[in-house]
Amino acid sequence: RALGHPLLSDEARVSNDGRPKGGVMGAMVTDGLQLYLAEGSSSGRAIAAIPGGGGESAFLSTSFGLAEVQAISPRRSEVLITDFSHGLGWPLWILPLPAGKPYRAGEVMATAAAFSPDGQEIAFIRDRELYRANANGTNPRRITALPNTAFWLRWSPDGIRLRFTVGDVVSKN
Repeated sequence: RALGHPLLSDEARVSNDGRPKGGVMGAMVTDGLQLYLAEGSSSGRAIAAIPGGGGESAFLSTSFGLAEVQAISPRRSEVLITDFSHGLGWPLWILPLPAGKPYRAGEVMATAAAFSPDGQEIAFIRDRELYRANANGTNPRRITALPNTAFWLRWSPDGIRLRFTVGDVVSKN
């Protein structure tokens, strides 16, 4: 059965500060109250929390040069972030919400990452390979080789499938 065309039912401006939102690689995620995303320019980005109903950005404390939001945990208590300043293959970090100190997800280096729907695992892409690991980054297991680099990794709601886009991770071609 074909799905109908999506309809826009409403829209709301969430920021009016003129600063660029989102990054080259990152996502915008929500815990239901705040939107979490990278904010800034190509010379420096921070992780921002913006009220879902609109308002001023509050910046979460990280020491990353080019932070990127990758995903939010199913419990909405942690965000996976990478630091884009390390070339391809960035250290994966876990940032506790609303204002915790980020810590490394094991020794995982990734260009994309996502929590499983049950929060017990993460999937990540490193170079041209797809992996699974425990939610804290330990016990990484290679799933498969990919034909090229990939980005925008997501799990299906039932946790059975992984979706990602294959192509040049920087130019999106």
